[in-house]
Amino acid sequence: MSAKEKQSQRTRSKPRKEKEAIAGAVDQWPVRASCYKLESAIGKGSYGLCWKAHCFEQSSPHHLSPVAIKVVSMTKFSASHMDDLYREIQILSECQHRHVLGYYVSFVHEQELWLVMPYIEGGSLRNAINLSFPKGIKDEVLLASILKQLVSGIQYFHKMGFVHRDLKGDNVLVHRDGRVLLSDFGVSTAVKTGSKEKEFAGSPCWMAPEVMAQKTGYDASADIWSLGITIIEFAEGKAPFEQYSGLKVLQSVLSSPAPEISRYETQWSPELRAFAKDCLQKEPGFRPRTDTLLSKHAAFFAKAKDINYIAEHLVAKLPPVKDRVDPKIVEQGQAYFDMKYQRYCRKSGIAFGTGRNASKKPKYEWKFESVDLADAADEETSMLHTEYTTGSEGIAPTSNKQDAAAKSFDVVDANQ
Repeated sequence: MSAKEKQSQRTRSKPRKEKEAIAGAVDQWPVRASCYKLESAIGKGSYGLCWKAHCFEQSSPHHLSPVAIKVVSMTKFSASHMDDLYREIQILSECQHRHVLGYYVSFVHEQELWLVMPYIEGGSLRNAINLSFPKGIKDEVLLASILKQLVSGIQYFHKMGFVHRDLKGDNVLVHRDGRVLLSDFGVSTAVKTGSKEKEFAGSPCWMAPEVMAQKTGYDASADIWSLGITIIEFAEGKAPFEQYSGLKVLQSVLSSPAPEISRYETQWSPELRAFAKDCLQKEPGFRPRTDTLLSKHAAFFAKAKDINYIAEHLVAKLPPVKDRVDPKIVEQGQAYFDMKYQRYCRKSGIAFGTGRNASKKPKYEWKFESVDLADAADEETSMLHTEYTTGSEGIAPTSNKQDAAAKSFDVVDANQ
């Protein structure tokens, strides 16, 4: 099999197992931008914006299904960065578990890579906790219910041969039905049994000491340390040393004793404290594996209730998604729409921002339509280091240059 075929095979949408899939659908999702409507920007990462969207392909069994779409501008990334993104796509496509975020399909549109994934309405647990419990979750039953699901997701992820390397509250999502999902695999990597990884990766406050030290290397036990820090984050509303800058965090973690749940928080049980302490052993060899954690700390996990408890005591307390999005992200989403609208106006010969309606900027939604725009070639001179082609099976590298083409938009004036 050629490299191109292998890449295409890795990035195609895979059927979801009925019991473990987040969506449960076995049908392929549409691979054209015209089948989706971007509605609002809901997040931002190093890759670009993440959007809430809906599938509008009437012939698809997923018609009107909500999705989250990461839109990555490929012209802004080097070939090495794109390789990292393909690694994330491969991990997403291989993982099929109830507590690990799934992935539907990916394709290229207008020099952008679109990653279509399940829409998780509750958002990140860090954001949810900050809004509902600014000083941390003080309900140990709720905490046990969340952590039991999270450990289950981590256990599966490790059994698949992956190390997350950026486990923290921001990268743990909560569905509106109360399910907890491990997410964001941008720096995740595969580590063979008995092997060590030495790359410096992750977020400083959650990073294991051996990752910081970069001496002997690390394995999946680094995620167990991050889990321990995440326990404190959930219980107290923030991670240890979070008030410090990156360098100060590194110095504090390497030189200080392992952090622990505050002794002044008297409501916590010995079982929870013992669980966190086991995760936060500075010597990696002393940290239990996930299966050992579940059995050794069965008394703590016995307090956990089902997803309905999380839905009732956490998700139900959250404001609507639109009220939880950072205003800066909303502005960036609007700027993205403006840029696309201006391009549409240029291609259509419309004078943007002039005329009798100049002072009344229309609200608009986007329906993507494919058109041949060879005259746009001069605007697309900043091409990728690696070129890509699209097809029914997703995305794949190719040695040929893409045809100089763009997409245009039908603008729907919501004021009409």
